[in-house]
Amino acid sequence: MFWTSASEDPMSGCGGLYKIYMENLAEAVAVCKKFGWGYDVVYPHHRWHTRKNYGDNFQWKGLPKEREAYD
Repeated sequence: MFWTSASEDPMSGCGGLYKIYMENLAEAVAVCKKFGWGYDVVYPHHRWHTRKNYGDNFQWKGLPKEREAYD
C-alpha cells in the first residue's frame, strides 16, 4: 500500500521554489510568463580550477624557514 498525497499541486512540496534550466534566457522567461510564475535570473559564476597533483602534497619543499621569536 502506498501513501498518497492530499494535494496534486507539484509546487506544494518544495515551498514553491523550482530551478529550471533552459538553452536561452528568452525561452526561460517565456515559459515562466506562460505559467504565471515569478522568476529571478541568476547568471552562473565560472570557477577556474588549476589541475593539482596528489603527489605534490608529499614533495620535498626545502628546510623550514626560521620564525621570528615572539616578545
